[in-house]
Amino acid sequence: GANFKDMPDLRYFDADPLEGLIGVYEFEDYASASALTAYKGYSSTGYVDLNQVASASLLSVYTPYQMGQKTYNLVVRYAAAQDQTLSLSVNGATTSHQFLSTGSLYDWGEKVIPISLNEGEHDITFSGALSDSINLDKAHITQ
Repeated sequence: GANFKDMPDLRYFDADPLEGLIGVYEFEDYASASALTAYKGYSSTGYVDLNQVASASLLSVYTPYQMGQKTYNLVVRYAAAQDQTLSLSVNGATTSHQFLSTGSLYDWGEKVIPISLNEGEHDITFSGALSDSINLDKAHITQ
């Protein structure tokens, strides 16, 4: 018979599903050549003016193993002098969202958008035909 000492080490792990990735994503990290710093109050190293680029993306947002689809809140920090309608694409599915004026490009606000994600990698992209600047600072994904 086999000797207990000859058996491989057993590794134990928690079998419960991991919670989805919750984190902060800076738009300028994905578009460093387009990062701006003129309007203060931003976090990290700058922001992206969506009126000057075709789109702003958060690439490879990863959600670990989970049972089925789960709803998260995408909290977007932005500044806009005028109301703007942006298109949000999550893995190719596009929806429109109204971003209300924050008063000026110096005043930052937040927009909460519920999104549904399965496990795996996700690409999240904002775009739109804009009449004025809208500065995207960061997105925070929460449960």
